[in-house]
Amino acid sequence: MLEIYNEKIADLLERDPHKKPSGGLKVRESRATKDKPKEIYVEGLKKCPVGSYDEINSKMEEGFASRTIGSTLMN
Repeated sequence: MLEIYNEKIADLLERDPHKKPSGGLKVRESRATKDKPKEIYVEGLKKCPVGSYDEINSKMEEGFASRTIGSTLMN
């Protein structure tokens, strides 16, 4: 689960602030082979295997809690 904010990509499931790169994560493109087409991915994005709906819901809530929230006087 990722967030793009101020043109930076952040991993919402990474809780340790020391493991978060200051410049954000990088979008990469894999090389194509004859058996496999190119893929677009985010380098360093955390993978969390889940086995049930409750675990999915828990990870989604964890990601939503990590979102960047800010208010402006624009509107």
